[in-house]
Amino acid sequence: MRYYVEFLEIIANGNYWKPCGDRGIMIIDGRLSPEKANAIASEEMKKRGFDDYWIQKSASLRDLL
Repeated sequence: MRYYVEFLEIIANGNYWKPCGDRGIMIIDGRLSPEKANAIASEEMKKRGFDDYWIQKSASLRDLL
């Protein structure tokens, strides 16, 4: 299991947009606690310049789509 993080940006009308490319998604080791995974995702979100993120634990990225 892994944590999949999808970063989000706010567009002009206040809705969220999912950016494309490798900067828009991150995979975190699933052995970490949810608190630690969220802390890593939050720090990386700020570093990459995004406005929010969505995180989910799953065996595969395909299971989330």
